[in-house]
Amino acid sequence: MQRSLIVLLTAVIVSIPAAGAERKVYFLLQNQFSAADVASLQIEKGVSISGSSLCWKKGDSVEKALSYTATDIEAVFASAVKSIGIVDHPGTCIVLDLEHPVHPKEFHGLGGTMNAVVAAFANRIRIARKQLPRSKLALYGILNPQPQGEYTEEFIRQFAALRSAGKLGMYDDIDYIVPVLYTRFGSNDSERQRSGWEHYIRMGLEASSLMVCSDGNPVPLAPILSSRVLNGGSRNEYDPVPADAMKKILAILAEYESVHAVLFWEGWDGYPLKPGEASMEIKGAGGTRTIYPLDMEKYFRSISPADIMTGARSRHHDIPAPLKIIVEQ
Repeated sequence: MQRSLIVLLTAVIVSIPAAGAERKVYFLLQNQFSAADVASLQIEKGVSISGSSLCWKKGDSVEKALSYTATDIEAVFASAVKSIGIVDHPGTCIVLDLEHPVHPKEFHGLGGTMNAVVAAFANRIRIARKQLPRSKLALYGILNPQPQGEYTEEFIRQFAALRSAGKLGMYDDIDYIVPVLYTRFGSNDSERQRSGWEHYIRMGLEASSLMVCSDGNPVPLAPILSSRVLNGGSRNEYDPVPADAMKKILAILAEYESVHAVLFWEGWDGYPLKPGEASMEIKGAGGTRTIYPLDMEKYFRSISPADIMTGARSRHHDIPAPLKIIVEQ
């Protein structure tokens, strides 16, 4: 999820139900369920499945990835479901993390191969749905807003390709699409880099809200956040996102009726430190810095996401002007 990293990941998802409906919080690891005791946080356990479990894996060419048959994919996915210990249940949320050899944000550069790649994604989602008909399925990476919230030509092309993918049926068997809204900058970065954070969040939500299924209906959103700054170009890479800043982000998400869940991606246990490490040094845009573990229970208690995301709130927004011509086609 973060850059090209394929590792054990964890996440917390806060569901945003309709008024009066049950609210759920899920704790996820990548390709396995957590052994952690999260009952005290009223968090249920879910799982995020890497692309390799659906024959969409790093190291394969696009041509190789497209060559796998439905029988191949079904067998690999069934094996993954069994080894992970997934039990199909309405309360289970599963994130499909299909990034390699092609990430959804790269669809606009595929040219004549795009329709085949869209069909390959849709086929893999159908296979997951067939084997897990009762679970909630979420597709990662739809879409990635420009970090300052600017409607660049590159972003508009990304949007157009992913909306086209929806019209071709890529989202028909998915419960949520996942816009990537990680905090990209911190206090040591420039004012220009930091000042666009709200535009960035709203761009991701408003553009993703315009994604549709083949029947024209919109797709519910499950935006993904993290407790840490995730950007190799930031002077604050891996620093915790201040609680007050995270509360402001959650308050914006709570405005949008299209948002049905919120994901907090937290890497593996102790991320980004290796298990058992008390600290680690990194070298990056901010020079050599020391990173320490974050007490996740304390952090989530400090931001109280379930309290902020209470009920379904309605925000009606106009179609962003740069996207109108695409939406009205």
